[in-house]
Amino acid sequence: MAERHPGISPFTIDMVLLKFTVGFELKINLLSLIGMFLGIYLYKNV
Repeated sequence: MAERHPGISPFTIDMVLLKFTVGFELKINLLSLIGMFLGIYLYKNV
């Protein structure tokens, strides 16, 4: 299964005094999904 990379590519806001670079990327693979569901299950049932 291939990794998926949904998210927002980085972009820069350049002001006179400040410079912001904002971006977000979520890397998900099969083991990550299994871990998330296992964590949710254990959190709710323990």
